Amino acid sequence: MQRASAAARGLARRLSAVRSGGAAAPLAATGAPPRAFAGSYGDADRSDSGDGAAGAAASASCSGRPEESPEQSKRRVVGGMLREAQVAEAGMAAFFGAQRLLLRGRPDAAYYSDQEAAQLARVQDLMPRFRTRPSLLLAAARAAGGAAGAAAAAAPRQLRDALLGGLQDALTEAYNAQLAELRRRGLSDEEPEVRALLLALRDLERAPEGAPLPPDVIALQQASSIGDVGVQGVVGAAAKALTLAVLGAARRL
Repeated sequence: MQRASAAARGLARRLSAVRSGGAAAPLAATGAPPRAFAGSYGDADRSDSGDGAAGAAASASCSGRPEESPEQSKRRVVGGMLREAQVAEAGMAAFFGAQRLLLRGRPDAAYYSDQEAAQLARVQDLMPRFRTRPSLLLAAARAAGGAAGAAAAAAPRQLRDALLGGLQDALTEAYNAQLAELRRRGLSDEEPEVRALLLALRDLERAPEGAPLPPDVIALQQASSIGDVGVQGVVGAAAKALTLAVLGAARRL
């Protein structure tokens, strides 16, 4: 019991570090998201948190980087978002592709696989326009997604749903953060196609009806034993923390 409690608290610290490190922050957009996953982080796409262009210029000046032109800044920011989205969708396409192979005859597996493949194609179609290179983590994301999908296909339904709930929650949070940044930098109106893509990716259903949300950081920190959050809670929280960490790295790499 003590080991399980320590593991839960360690996972809570990891999830807290991922959030504070900027891998993803609360985001949002127009229109209410279809489920609680997207709605639980507010409507950040409609909020205005200041002059993003001035902040970027000040940051560049302090760091000693050559000052970017507005076009270069836009390509850097949007390119990072597209790289992150590419890794997310490639991983999920591989996840559902593996499930499609192993869960033959399951129409939902085929549906999710086709859905993710189509969204990945949308992301990759936009990348040349912003001169965005693929992420160095792309191959690893595909391999990890395929392995996770195969493991989920063989797992009990409760654990599979918990894993999908964690992945859904992580991607919702990541895309909300991108939408908020797009709005903060004044690019929402300038790049409506990018904004529409991020909205579509954020609102995409990837988990079955009733899939549980992972426990939050406070619940994990307060857990005295694994029974307080359950195996499903640990699986969902671990999936979310790992996904956010990978997506944060994908923007830079």
